[in-house]
Amino acid sequence: MFRQSNVGFLIDGEVFHPGDALTITNAPTLLVPGQAPCLNQIALLTYIRAVRARRVYAIHDGLLNINDWGLHMLDHLLQSEAQLQGAEIRRPANGESIEV
Repeated sequence: MFRQSNVGFLIDGEVFHPGDALTITNAPTLLVPGQAPCLNQIALLTYIRAVRARRVYAIHDGLLNINDWGLHMLDHLLQSEAQLQGAEIRRPANGESIEV
């Protein structure tokens, strides 16, 4: 049986891409999966709240963009959490560049 551990990537101590690991880190910028087969909204919010990064950007939302409702729901969830934490938490627009 082949087993592979989940791996996250910390880039220059600034940006953390957790992969499927959802590792708690102190990076100021966090990339989070907007959707994943084993991830629900409660788990997503729990992870965002545990890390408490200054900036959180949702990525990996391909299955949600089949229609506008999936992305609308994700955007609303992230916007509500951003207001609660007083942080930048959102899903970048397609093609948008963000400087960190």
